[in-house]
Amino acid sequence: METNNEIIEELKKTTIEEILNILINNLNTKQVDNNNTQKNILSINEIVKEYPMFSRYSLEKAINEKDLPFIKLGNKKFFERETIEKWLNENNTTAGKKRKFDL
Repeated sequence: METNNEIIEELKKTTIEEILNILINNLNTKQVDNNNTQKNILSINEIVKEYPMFSRYSLEKAINEKDLPFIKLGNKKFFERETIEKWLNENNTTAGKKRKFDL
């Protein structure tokens, strides 16, 4: 059994990034819908898997050029599911909006 002093010393060695990663993972595991397990915070790899319209390149381009919001922890980027859905709806190009060319 660890004493309080040992626990405090371990916590002093833990970085903010590690603490935030633990908190994000805990949030993701606790926010479970009864019918479907769905994480609210996604990494770049998870977005590429879940949203086929994104590649890593297009995601970085959307961040840089079109202000796709993200959370940065260290050198890793994370995205809230709601933010991705909202951004996709706002930046969706439909046939009516596409540029028409006269031939």
